[in-house]
Amino acid sequence: MAHGRLSKHSSKYTRKSLYKAIMPVIRFEPAFHAYYTKKREEGKSHRCAQDPAVRKLLRVIYYLCTQDIPYQASSLL
Repeated sequence: MAHGRLSKHSSKYTRKSLYKAIMPVIRFEPAFHAYYTKKREEGKSHRCAQDPAVRKLLRVIYYLCTQDIPYQASSLL
């Protein structure tokens, strides 16, 4: 299944917040850093490499909320 951009049907403020939040996550979380670096090595620009990282962050947040568990990097990614 191909993924495009994040949906423009959602709040622009939410999208903007996610893009601002992903940079510290990429910098300090090794799994996200590796994923972002992989996308950059595939030839994607900085902005284009952020999209899949934001989607991954949303999936992790959703999982944590639905399972009601605390975040532990080694157990999820």
